[in-house]
Amino acid sequence: MYTTYETKQWCMITPYYLTGPYTRPPRRIPNLSKTNDDDDFMPTWLVRISDMQLVRGSTVNEGYCALSYSWNQSGESIVDEVTGKSERVDEGRHKIIYPGKNVPKKPRGRKKTPRKINYVKFEALIQQICKDFNIKYIWFDQLCINQGDKNDKHREIKRMHQIYSRAYCTVVLLPEFYVRATSNNYSDAMSTHYDISNSEWLTRLWTLEEALLSQRLLFLGRNVHLWWYAARAHLDISPFCNGRQLAETKVSTILKYAHQRTSTNSHDRVFALSHIFPEIIHSMGDATYDHPLMDLIIEFYGLLAKRDLSILCFGDASHLDLERPIQLFDIPSWTGVHGKHIIEFIENGKLYPSTTFQNYKMVGKFMQVTCTAISTIDPSQQQIRKATLPHDSQLPSRPRNRAATDDSDNTFEHWTLTASVRLLGHKSSKRVVLDDIYSFDADDDAMSFSEHLDTVSYFMPVEKKNLFWTDDSTRQEKEKSTDFTFDLTESIDTSLVYFILSGIQFDLGIPNSTSCPVIKREGETFKAIGLCHIENYNYFFSDYVVPEMTFIIE
Repeated sequence: MYTTYETKQWCMITPYYLTGPYTRPPRRIPNLSKTNDDDDFMPTWLVRISDMQLVRGSTVNEGYCALSYSWNQSGESIVDEVTGKSERVDEGRHKIIYPGKNVPKKPRGRKKTPRKINYVKFEALIQQICKDFNIKYIWFDQLCINQGDKNDKHREIKRMHQIYSRAYCTVVLLPEFYVRATSNNYSDAMSTHYDISNSEWLTRLWTLEEALLSQRLLFLGRNVHLWWYAARAHLDISPFCNGRQLAETKVSTILKYAHQRTSTNSHDRVFALSHIFPEIIHSMGDATYDHPLMDLIIEFYGLLAKRDLSILCFGDASHLDLERPIQLFDIPSWTGVHGKHIIEFIENGKLYPSTTFQNYKMVGKFMQVTCTAISTIDPSQQQIRKATLPHDSQLPSRPRNRAATDDSDNTFEHWTLTASVRLLGHKSSKRVVLDDIYSFDADDDAMSFSEHLDTVSYFMPVEKKNLFWTDDSTRQEKEKSTDFTFDLTESIDTSLVYFILSGIQFDLGIPNSTSCPVIKREGETFKAIGLCHIENYNYFFSDYVVPEMTFIIE
């Protein structure tokens, strides 16, 4: 695929407002000085824009920028039918479009010359972009890594986290992003710009690493560009250029993006992500592309889990429109391969999701945790607990609505079906919310039996004699109750055994709520299937005393 770049650029200053077009971008990269880091890092090679020659980074006395792009958009990919390897071929069909000019016309007046189109190779396209934005030195892999030398490639790949994190700015090529405007009218252009989220750049694994490591991002489309601070509200890019050290970034956030992205080489599933965490790539020692793929993946994810247990913070992914490339790999459930991870956020200086739980260890593809839990096994009978409320007819009748207080025929009321339950290990009964009913019609007592009610009654003894309705509008503050909400990658099968790992508490930043992993027994091991969000956790578990159990999650 070949890329088009117009030197007459629009600038997007917010997700909704454009300025321009300009014959020259309105903000150029300043003259750069070297970073003040103690190690004075520079890439092995840089491209000097003035003549597109490779120069040793150690000889350059100023700062540099980096390039992030999809290889598919730098030329044609030719696959060798014998080896199956792909090779990039550039036949010089990239386009640089220069705007028409107003020139003097004799004897008087002016005329406009037509725009000019140059067909060039990818390197010349990058040269033009860099000249327009005042970039004097740039690093990009096609020139700065010897693609034919396996040792050189591996050595340079291991330095990627330094290369992108020390660059002043990373230029992101988004050729799908452009403004379709027939005039210089601002409002016309504003209503016709394309969304960056359609770009192939957002689907590739290496570009995720490059963006996460970068200090600043310049999103450059065909004829429009915007800087990272303007793109935050326009893109789902919260972990990019967020002003924090990447070492603080939650594993759940990285995997939320990574599991939706693809890579040409399956080994890149490890190498592109491991460089986001320098301590992990060092722990993996001499790992190379020659090592067995699954061994590398298991080792990498195990190191991620040891670093941050938020790897278990995932839930239902069925609503996602995107394909899930990670599911092509047969990897353990605790990696979140079947779910959607929860993205991090900061509030009042605290980073979520968070947990203090540490009683776990990684053994190959197994995660071993020791904690308390709630089970679907009835402890008194040592067998699977059956849902105790199979029919609506067994539910108590909901109280009729109170009389309307105005001239209307209806009064809105919020009724909550609540159960008093007592688990083995509880000293006293606890109130558990089973279902919410919102009613406007005083004569309508109909209620459909909910899947949520069925699921909750599967985990704890819910009996008709202990059911009652409460009206939230009149509930006393001192009357507490607990609500269990499930966010699972699969539906509960009441013939199987499940556990809520109540001893593993995640704070997702939701007021008055704690989240715990849910696992399913499969033979001798368990499968992680999502989270249970528990409102008023401390109230429910304040007197819950049971022995800890050890679970092997695969």
